[in-house]
Amino acid sequence: ISGDIPTAVPQHREGYVGALAESATPGGAFSGATTIPFANAWAIGLRGGARRAAPLRVGGGGLLDNTQARNANGIASVGYVGGRGSAGLSVASYGFTYGLPVAPSNTERSHITGSRQTFTLRASTRPTHSVIEEATMEATAQRYGHREIADDGAVGTRFQLGTQTLSVTTQTRLGRVRGRVGAQGLSKQYVAAGEEALTPAANTVSGGAFVYQEWPLTRG
Repeated sequence: ISGDIPTAVPQHREGYVGALAESATPGGAFSGATTIPFANAWAIGLRGGARRAAPLRVGGGGLLDNTQARNANGIASVGYVGGRGSAGLSVASYGFTYGLPVAPSNTERSHITGSRQTFTLRASTRPTHSVIEEATMEATAQRYGHREIADDGAVGTRFQLGTQTLSVTTQTRLGRVRGRVGAQGLSKQYVAAGEEALTPAANTVSGGAFVYQEWPLTRG
């Protein structure tokens, strides 16, 4: 698996399961994953995990107040691997909640809760009898957001960020000249609201391209 998308089809179902326990922040975590082959050239990937922790222990038997945390994540993907190319899609989700540390004398408590979703599409091909030996395309879209919530349920700062990327890379060969040509674009949408929001909403778009070629000076 490269990233989250299968790039090879296993001969049989494979995977793992793991768990751990913690003492400094009492709690534990577990994770598991599996890759399932089907229809000869296809594979499905599933992965997930979760963690839960109590407030941090400090010297003298005390606790660092309001430092509890928990999170969970899951990923589902499917990939095709053929003789002349491959393609795949993955969907990932991550959710979290954690407290903001405060002094014992502070009666105000708040915590951050949020989530992130990521979508990835990747494809590559290896044409025959072409200047392009291999071409790869990857597109991603991500949505992230979190809220600061007080113990009484009042919502303070809200933060949202959307990100989209698109990249295309080709490996080329023309006679003795070999190299790569590519381009990439990035788009972001940012919004922050609430009493503690420090910056205004903003949208940005950027892009770039490159050409890299090698020409041997001697034959060999």
